[in-house]
Amino acid sequence: MARRFQAHLTHNTFKVLLSASLLIFTSTYLSGENVVSQSKWDKGLLQLELKDVHVRANSINEAWQRMADKTGIRTILYVSYEQQPLQKVKFSFDSEKCTAEELLKAFEQTYSGYIHTQDKIGVIWLHPQNVAYGTILTNQVVINRDALSLPMATGILDQFRVLNIYPGCDRGTASLNTFDYPVDLQAGVYSIRDILNICCLANPDRTFYVHFGHHGIFIITPLTVLLYNATHPVTLGALSYWQSEIDNSMQKGPTEDQLIAALSSKDARIRFAARNYVDMNLYLTAMSTDRLLSKTNSIEQLMWVAVGSISISTRTDLGVNHLPAIDRMEKALKESDWSKILGLKVLVAVELARVEKDSSYLKQVADIPLSQAENENVKPDIIRNLRYSEFVRTNLLSLNPSWNGFSKPENEALGSTNIFIFP
Repeated sequence: MARRFQAHLTHNTFKVLLSASLLIFTSTYLSGENVVSQSKWDKGLLQLELKDVHVRANSINEAWQRMADKTGIRTILYVSYEQQPLQKVKFSFDSEKCTAEELLKAFEQTYSGYIHTQDKIGVIWLHPQNVAYGTILTNQVVINRDALSLPMATGILDQFRVLNIYPGCDRGTASLNTFDYPVDLQAGVYSIRDILNICCLANPDRTFYVHFGHHGIFIITPLTVLLYNATHPVTLGALSYWQSEIDNSMQKGPTEDQLIAALSSKDARIRFAARNYVDMNLYLTAMSTDRLLSKTNSIEQLMWVAVGSISISTRTDLGVNHLPAIDRMEKALKESDWSKILGLKVLVAVELARVEKDSSYLKQVADIPLSQAENENVKPDIIRNLRYSEFVRTNLLSLNPSWNGFSKPENEALGSTNIFIFP
């Protein structure tokens, strides 16, 4: 898989940011008129038992990132210009056994005045005690229609500039492949803080550094939870994600066969959770795409693993490496029997058309009639491809396939990220 981007928030980065300013889980809660998903995984993080935690850092930013990198625990950090002196305060923590909450309390003891708040949705924020959680990013926005698979960086964060809220990441290929992951938003009224929490639910290895600067300007920098600057063992945070979303009987990370089974599950929720788990562990040798593809035992397994691999590694049209999964998909379209998995054939052709910019794949499948069951199984991934690729949308509009849920108006709507109404 392509190497992902990770911004490190050093003290210098903090100063640069300041000057630069010139959803598939099982339970829900009701927030105003919105039914918002909760994360079982985030909900359980504070009680998670950690082992052999040793963290050294030279600033609040570095301490926050090192804690996450060692444990896989996701939190959002909020700072303002008033906390700039904390960029010179060192952090040291050693424990053979502790809970995640005990680790956060050690952070709060070092960086006096900080506390953590766990939102109803489950996401944990670290913020100054004198800045009540309920007062952070309260700007209200209206989402005028349900929007599936919105690109997080370009489709969500970029839209908030009109509120003096600016994204703190670049728009290069590596950055977009990392941070333009798909997010589902339901119609309703939200605060910006709520939307950030929902963006976290969409990917357990993504978080935000929220900086409030002078003159009321916010900079929101998306980051990966793990730093990915070296090969990583499976963190306890990642293992607990697998347990909460896929198999709570697992006491260690899944085998390759178990991972393949989850990536190709009949249950779309399990498939997406397995992709998230792979995304949390991209630098494990066991997560090698070649290895996983070579160990599948059916064309159906092979294609679902290939689709999952590409969905994680390739989210931008700015240039794509020719990945092993692409070769497998092209070969399968030419040689394999798809008679019992027509929906998957359509999805594979759409995925290939997006990454290869080749309309011939779409022409092969445009006339395939899909049953309702086949359509529902692949629809979320087809929507993701249409949302991300003008090339696919344009070509499908001309081909006018008879797939339920992909009429001309529906396809055209997926090309718009203008879903926010700002008071």
